Amino acid sequence: MGPFFTWSNGRFGADSVAFRLDRAICNDIWLNFWRRINCKSLIRHHSDHHPLLLYVDAMDAKNAVLFKFFKTWTSHVDCRRLAVDTWSKNVCGFGMLRLQLKLKNLKVVFKHWNRNIFGDVDKQVWLVVDEVQRIQHLIDTVGITDQLYAQNPEAQLLLTNALNFQDQLWKEQARNQHFIHGDQNTSYYHRMAKVRLASKSISFLNVENSVITTPADIEAHILAYFQSIFSVDNNCGSNNMVAQMIPRLVIDNDNIMLSRLPLQDEVKSVVFFI
Repeated sequence: MGPFFTWSNGRFGADSVAFRLDRAICNDIWLNFWRRINCKSLIRHHSDHHPLLLYVDAMDAKNAVLFKFFKTWTSHVDCRRLAVDTWSKNVCGFGMLRLQLKLKNLKVVFKHWNRNIFGDVDKQVWLVVDEVQRIQHLIDTVGITDQLYAQNPEAQLLLTNALNFQDQLWKEQARNQHFIHGDQNTSYYHRMAKVRLASKSISFLNVENSVITTPADIEAHILAYFQSIFSVDNNCGSNNMVAQMIPRLVIDNDNIMLSRLPLQDEVKSVVFFI
């Protein structure tokens, strides 16, 4: 937060130079300890650099996570069937109400499916790695057998699929588009996602002439703000604005003639004329 450029040479016009030289750097241990992190550039005074102020919060309270559909789910063999079966179920209503209800049903089903079927991708990678290591240890100690020879490529295939799922999922959560398709750097994507989670949270709000910092006050203020917008009565009155702003260039008889289906004789005359 604050000014983007943290250093300037203090000159004007074409001689003015400004860069972002001052940054805050942390490691994984710091990110795991502090739940919320914000870095702010303060005003520059008696120096050519902007001082940096670091806000940290070690609260253990977890905010509700919004539902998000990940493209990685589409790689699972059961994803398409689940979506088709859920969408084909009948719901009561018409138009946008039916669409809203179908989307809600998909949300509930996919949350349950992600938790119980798709599972934790990191845990799946650990389990497959342990299985591969177990097979390789048996090969080193017992020797190669027909059974181990068949189990080894199957375990390697499961490990490849698990690593691809893990890489794609963390790449989506990190929202980093700098890497081309095929680049695998799950650790980097994991760190970027943790940085976004720690730095994108709301630590304080300026409300009129005061600043609120406690999570309860921030939650109450945001809730009251959106309730004041979306909870009021929507009184809609009829008006003739459309008729006034859009001129009527076609009369009713002409409109009926233009919108009716062509006759067979008309179609034949046009085709034979060409």
